[in-house]
Amino acid sequence: MILNENVTRDDIARELHDWACDPPRIRAGLSNRARQAITAGNAEQAVLDGGGGGHSVFTAAVLDALRGQADLDGDKVVTFGELFNHVGRTVETKTQQRQTPLQATFPDHEGGCVALFPPGIKPTATTVADRLLALEKTKEAEELWPCVPEKVAPMSNWLVDGKDLVSRRTSHEESLLRIRQEAYLKQVVAGLIEEGDTSEPNWDQAAKTSRWRYETTKRLLGDLGKLEAVVAEVQKRRFAKPERPALPPSLSELRRTSRARRSMPPLRRE
Repeated sequence: MILNENVTRDDIARELHDWACDPPRIRAGLSNRARQAITAGNAEQAVLDGGGGGHSVFTAAVLDALRGQADLDGDKVVTFGELFNHVGRTVETKTQQRQTPLQATFPDHEGGCVALFPPGIKPTATTVADRLLALEKTKEAEELWPCVPEKVAPMSNWLVDGKDLVSRRTSHEESLLRIRQEAYLKQVVAGLIEEGDTSEPNWDQAAKTSRWRYETTKRLLGDLGKLEAVVAEVQKRRFAKPERPALPPSLSELRRTSRARRSMPPLRRE
């Protein structure tokens, strides 16, 4: 990810052709999943000072975002979307829209998302990524049968990944509650609903971003519920004792049966 207050989106566009012809310059030290950039404004806008601490408005907004102000869901991970939303909103407000941050992606951007987090924090996947994983794991479960020896290892690995994904359910439930509370409080402050009349916001009047986050997280929880049932079924079959097929009678048993039949008295005919 690139953050630069001296480079505009037009500057990036002029350089993209040369950069695309030299992939190692882009890829060096960067993930092959995301190619994202945030600029301080467009080509006609000057970078304004006055952000505090000797920084420009743009730099101060970025620093505040990385200190946690952009972490809307409280998971201690700042995604690219959270960073851009905070920086864009803050800079536009403080400069009275004389400076408008922009975002851009490079030609080899693969659709990933940059995630920033402090040392010691293990970032959890985003809601959308978790939902895709849940659907993928549920589909993979169909390929684990029958439980033949060569599928024991893949089944064990699947269980580890499936359990890890299901364990995030509580975190997503907390995120759903925060999203609902934030939307509710915003509508109360705006006078759209009366506090105490209802505990649920009017999602038709909620911001598109909030509504999308709410609906996506809610669908994810449904997918995780289905995956949890599949994990339980896979674990049950993985550790179930196989039924032993009935063995054919041994030679000694056949001999005993034969002797018993010879010792039986003959049937009398009336």
